[in-house]
Parts: sequence; C-alpha cells; structure tokens
Amino acid sequence: MDFLVELIGEIFLEGILEVIRNKKISKWIRYPLFIFINALYLVILGIFLIISIKLFTKKEILGGVVMLFILFLLLILYICFFRKLLKK
Repeated sequence: MDFLVELIGEIFLEGILEVIRNKKISKWIRYPLFIFINALYLVILGIFLIISIKLFTKKEILGGVVMLFILFLLLILYICFFRKLLKK
C-alpha cells in the first residue's frame, strides 16, 4: 500500500514539474501549478519550523537544533531546486 501511494505521489509531482517546464502549455495552467508546488514545499518547511519551536519550548534543545538544521538544509535544497527549475 505504501508503495502504491508513493508511486502515485511521485507520478503526480513529476507530472506537475514536467508541465511547469513545458513552454507549449498555457501560462494559465503552468502558473497555478507552480504556485501549488511552491505552497506544498513551504507547508513542509513550515511544519519543520513549528516542530522545532515546540521542541525549544519543551526544553529539548538538542531536538530543536536538529530540526532547525533539517529545516535549513531543506530550505537550501528548496532554493537550489527552484533556481534550477526556473533556468530551464
């Protein structure tokens, strides 16, 4: 079951990325999909930020630092990914 959900999600996200890259498709389709993908990644980053803040308030400093490290790593990967996406 996990494999099936992962496969469908991967096909869905890869399909959206291919549509965003294709200049032949109307901007009215590409731009909302681009906003959707950005919002999805920003929600994931927001979840990591909320978790790290909660860990800091519970006095679990090591867990908060680890979550902040993961957050910054994902933020760097997010920026690199979309710079690469926009260059194509």
